[in-house]
Amino acid sequence: MQHPTPEVNGLPGLLRDLSGNVPDGLSDGIEIVDDENPRCAVFRCDGRFGYADLQDRRILLQNIYLDAKPFREGLAVVRLEEGFWMIDPRGHCRIDCRDYRSVEPLSEGLALVSDGSLYGFIDREGRRAIPLRYVFATSFREGLAAVRIGDKFGYIDVSGELAGPPVFDYAGCFRNGRARVEKNGESFFIGRFDRKWQIRV
Repeated sequence: MQHPTPEVNGLPGLLRDLSGNVPDGLSDGIEIVDDENPRCAVFRCDGRFGYADLQDRRILLQNIYLDAKPFREGLAVVRLEEGFWMIDPRGHCRIDCRDYRSVEPLSEGLALVSDGSLYGFIDREGRRAIPLRYVFATSFREGLAAVRIGDKFGYIDVSGELAGPPVFDYAGCFRNGRARVEKNGESFFIGRFDRKWQIRV
């Protein structure tokens, strides 16, 4: 059977399954959702998500997921009818995350999760590493995560300890040793914290 050529990232090319065949349901309408890793990109077709190797034009995991996020630290967050799971590159469900309303990819060994009201973190075994107690939180970057406690933002380390009191009106993720924060109507960058947890601007 002759299949039309789909567009993959704007370039024509057939996506094939692991047997080398072009699946009937994936002959067209493919949208690449995340291609940060072209060897394992997230694609969407017919409202479902899967994973594909864009360089070899091969489907790695069929589009069976209601949602899918990129692989991080060997696992990926996907959503099935019953809820969230973390899967391995073979598609095996490794960590049951069905108790949570949202789950972010692993970052520095911890995944940000929420029950729809509060945020916390689980480790790569699915254990609750930091309790759900924050109004808002970001994933860990460079050893710190921004969290909101009450109406103020601050930072915690991977043990859940506060890196100083929460004093900001907004706090962003650290990148290249600094993060953007807001306080008293001013926006500025802070550097990493010293051993006494004092802010170095």
